[in-house]
Amino acid sequence: MISINKSVPCAFISLSATLLAVLFGLGLPNQSSALQGKSLLEKIKEDKNPPDDDMKKLLDLCNEARKKANAPPLKFNEKLQKTAKYHAAYMCDNDQYAHKLDGKEPVDRAKLFEYGSTYVGENIAKSGEKTSFEDVFKLWMDSKGHRENILNPKFTEMGIGMFWNGVSDQSKTSKYWCQVFGNPVSNPK
Repeated sequence: MISINKSVPCAFISLSATLLAVLFGLGLPNQSSALQGKSLLEKIKEDKNPPDDDMKKLLDLCNEARKKANAPPLKFNEKLQKTAKYHAAYMCDNDQYAHKLDGKEPVDRAKLFEYGSTYVGENIAKSGEKTSFEDVFKLWMDSKGHRENILNPKFTEMGIGMFWNGVSDQSKTSKYWCQVFGNPVSNPK
């Protein structure tokens, strides 16, 4: 089992509330998803939204960097996508920022969404309201551990999620980001 745990500093940059609602299909972006009738886990498991344009751009940025490093391209994986959305939303709902929450590591969360491999890595970030995918990608690439996850040639699949708390006091608004990597083979060579 591999679980690469790193943290990243905050940055401040912009996504609109409308885009956020579309990104996640979890109700209004400033509503706590766990308070909308079903549990957060149930809501994410039922989510049928494909990766949006920003997520595809992030995948493209990752693959451009991987190409320069002679690593194979990543592709989206629906189970890792849901794993990433779940962790971003969970961190937001609970105002917590960590790789291990509620006793679960990244590989444990991937198992919740029936990802069959134990070769999993994770990048997370917590930022201000106006941070874009491009800015978080740059922060991750400027961090040794995050960069290693992005460029790891043994990872072949990825999912990404972002959720924000939407409080009216912008000085207290936070976005929670999660990028989950995997390989369908538990012990890739």
